[in-house]
Amino acid sequence: MVSGLATAVLGRLEERLPGRCSTRSADLDAASRDASSIPGVRPEAVVWPLTTDEVATVVGLAHEHSFPLTARGAGSSLEGNPIPVRGGIVLDCSRMTEVVAVRPADLQVDVQPGIVYGALNRRLRAHGLFFPPSPGGSAELATIGGMVANNASGIYSVRYGATRDHVRAVTAVTGTGRIVRLGNRCRKSSSGYHLLGLVVGSEGTLAIVTKVTLALAGLPAARRQGGFGFAGAEAAAGATADLIRFGVEVAAVEFLDARTLRALNRFGGFGLAETPCLLVEAHGS
Repeated sequence: MVSGLATAVLGRLEERLPGRCSTRSADLDAASRDASSIPGVRPEAVVWPLTTDEVATVVGLAHEHSFPLTARGAGSSLEGNPIPVRGGIVLDCSRMTEVVAVRPADLQVDVQPGIVYGALNRRLRAHGLFFPPSPGGSAELATIGGMVANNASGIYSVRYGATRDHVRAVTAVTGTGRIVRLGNRCRKSSSGYHLLGLVVGSEGTLAIVTKVTLALAGLPAARRQGGFGFAGAEAAAGATADLIRFGVEVAAVEFLDARTLRALNRFGGFGLAETPCLLVEAHGS
């Protein structure tokens, strides 16, 4: 049952975002959970903003009426991040998918938060560029906004770092509905507090990012993968350090212990040697 206060808030949301505010059961159910097994919580409404100003409007209304609000991307999280634990409004950024500007000479791109990681990299491929932090198996689901909110990293963090290392600037909306711009396009900048680094990884608790400037990398001319077996886990760990120390262009390193390999063999009959191993990917020319 929707309270009188909620009815007033929802009415104003409908006025500001006509056709993009829903109380339909199917939409509420979809916004109640993520990809985890954590029990969902139904919100009272879902809204789909398209611009920074619309996000500020929604957040401002929620703040004015002390109404709970939860930001949402694709809902691909396995930790319950976008579950609206107090109900209220879910602010779904999945329709904010614009690539605002690509600047190949600067190795940068400006995007809205709803664009999916895989879709962005397909757009960048024509420029010989890519956004390196990888969300792994969620590449066709995870949004850039979700990656910024969680400081996502993935297998390529060995060489390229996490999302935070690639965020140059953001436009964001604070909990009162105020629009702020943090950071700048320059790689070297040491003036003032590093508030940008505080927002990245804050999971939407400090501000909702509505536009982000990302630093990019050139597409590697070649990629090579290999697997290496070791007598023990310590030897594998030491080899990882040696690879990096001696300047091997390692992009990704994954360690599999004997127990994991036994499980893989039981599951798929791969016939893998059941000793600790490293799976290595190198990028270069």
